[in-house]
Amino acid sequence: MIEVPLALKNLPIDQATTNGTSITRDAPTEIRCVSDQFGDATFLIYSPHGHDMHMLAPAQFRKGNA
Repeated sequence: MIEVPLALKNLPIDQATTNGTSITRDAPTEIRCVSDQFGDATFLIYSPHGHDMHMLAPAQFRKGNA
């Protein structure tokens, strides 16, 4: 899991609202997104209490180590 990059932060939140899905703290949530930039994509989002939102992504997108 990686922290959601700032450029993407609003995409899963907006799509969750559009889809009628809520992003619940401390529970993984699958968000289906449709955008010009990503086409039809599904993101696994995790928002742990007290931390920034994280998403499942391939390792090559990770920058640094926690």
